[in-house]
Amino acid sequence: MSGQTWDRQPKPTDIFSLLLRYGHLSHFLLVMSLFVALSDQRFHPIAMALSDQISNTTLNIGAASITNSLLRRQTDTGKTIEIHTDTVDHFCSEHGISSIDILKVDVEGAENRVFKGAQKMFSQGAVRSVFVEVYFDPVYEGMPLMWDLHAQLGESGFRLRGLYSLYAGSSGLLSFGNALYIHAR
Repeated sequence: MSGQTWDRQPKPTDIFSLLLRYGHLSHFLLVMSLFVALSDQRFHPIAMALSDQISNTTLNIGAASITNSLLRRQTDTGKTIEIHTDTVDHFCSEHGISSIDILKVDVEGAENRVFKGAQKMFSQGAVRSVFVEVYFDPVYEGMPLMWDLHAQLGESGFRLRGLYSLYAGSSGLLSFGNALYIHAR
């Protein structure tokens, strides 16, 4: 399958309510882009989360929707919802996806779980690159930090290509950013 975009959103109301609420505003470019994408047969929004197992689990609702996570955080609202999780390996098998050019992972502290659920695709060299949000200080309970993910991806044959959009906290120390890994085939 070439030229496909699969977007998984564990809390379906996040993206879909934005589309319904703001889709008519021409200056709201992101949503307009999503409307175009939704009308395109190559874009497939799915209401689920990627993890290391196929199951139903609890999503902790953060103070802002971008902080919703399978892990707990001090700023959680205390609200939760039940969501469905799937693995990259199972999802790809079920949808006939034999290779991934860029696996973008931004799952608020549960990145190691996604990678664990992608071991078959990783070991086959079917994932060419991984673009992942990385943290240098923990903000979620039990989350992996950048060096943990670096080691995990390294064991799967990936090499760090670069760090991007680095953000320093109030202490001046690195807090989070993005990392691009390329599979060393």
